[in-house]
Amino acid sequence: MKKALIIIGVSLTIFFAGCEKDFLDKKPNKALLVPTTLNDFQALLDNNIVFNVNPALNIIAGDEYTVTNNGTGLNILQSNAYYWADDIYQAATVIADWDTPYKQVFYANIILDGLEKLDRNIDPARYDNIKGSALFVRSFAFYNLVQLFAQPYNMETATTIPAIPMPLSSDVNKRPGRGTLEQFYIQLASDLKTSAELLPLIASFKSRPSKWACFSLLARVYLTKQNYRNAFDYAEASLSINNNLIDYNSLDATASNPFPATLPNGNPEVSYNSENLSYAFVRSTVVKFSDDLTSAYEQGDLRKALYFIPSNGRFRGYVGIANDEVFLVRAESACRLGKLDVAGEDLNFLLVRRYKTGTFVPVQGLSQTELLNKILLERKKELVARGIRWTDLRRLNQEPLTAVTLKRKRDQAEIVLLPNSPKYTFLLPNTELGNGIEQNPR
Repeated sequence: MKKALIIIGVSLTIFFAGCEKDFLDKKPNKALLVPTTLNDFQALLDNNIVFNVNPALNIIAGDEYTVTNNGTGLNILQSNAYYWADDIYQAATVIADWDTPYKQVFYANIILDGLEKLDRNIDPARYDNIKGSALFVRSFAFYNLVQLFAQPYNMETATTIPAIPMPLSSDVNKRPGRGTLEQFYIQLASDLKTSAELLPLIASFKSRPSKWACFSLLARVYLTKQNYRNAFDYAEASLSINNNLIDYNSLDATASNPFPATLPNGNPEVSYNSENLSYAFVRSTVVKFSDDLTSAYEQGDLRKALYFIPSNGRFRGYVGIANDEVFLVRAESACRLGKLDVAGEDLNFLLVRRYKTGTFVPVQGLSQTELLNKILLERKKELVARGIRWTDLRRLNQEPLTAVTLKRKRDQAEIVLLPNSPKYTFLLPNTELGNGIEQNPR
């Protein structure tokens, strides 16, 4: 298997080395070795460097970080993202937040197309697992892409607003247009539901997908769509498989890494491991977490000491899809559906494991609005640096009571990002435009 992975990895690396421009329009080299067996496909799926990676420009553009010196010394792309520049990319032709997820899509499509040529009856359980995994990783990539490169989902406009190109085949001659957001999310949910039917309840390694991870991602998808009934149901389905949460009282904040390593199966909360694209921005000495975030942690809240390294304030929590997010999805959805008791129970179940023993006062007696605001605040404090905050801002800005105006200062000038600004949608790389693919407004 290792040999197969090396062969496939080298072959496709060569292919993608030539795909920095016009990513969706490149034609593959016929001389490349193409995976053809179940062993090949599983080896390809186990390439964590390709699949288990999230975009991160949305984290830079959000409200979790603050730049302390006008961005001097930062990479131009990262500085532009932070200050919401009109032209983020300038002359850059390699946009990792676009290219990496589309690599994931291409790999997944190679597998799905290859499976069509095999006899499922030879090893049906393994065949189904691989197919379900390919559908999951493709869906994960598509979801991450649409949070950056298409406008936020709104039921009233989703049938007319363009989505992103959604290639469902490895044949790059079949270049798709952008379609609509509604079409996009229908396909996304359909693929994830099919994936859930094919995958085991829990994966053997947390770098691999599972039914647990599928239901968790579906809960995230439906929350993004503001479909709170389905978000609630899929959060319940996920937590019925595994509802483990770490009691932060059991962790040592003085350790270099207080959280159990997710891989292969260390962190009991995480259903699917992934990492953010590595940007120097988050390690820069001129970047810190925003005071608005760090001041939100109350006395007794263990998260501040565990999430942020005391010496430099850098983040050391975990990323990926995890149960703490799912509890908060169910809590918010329950609250919006009027199930205040369920919402309060979920919130308290989470928070009692986040506060120093004996200091947490259970949340109770709040109105629906008060409880919702509390849940949304806990999403901000709990899900730090996972790329979720940007999506939350895009979603919550559509409601006047939860809309947020973001502000930066540069050379004493104030830069403002208003709720529902077009700048909540990143530009498509210029190399992808044409053939029916139009640029986003900025």
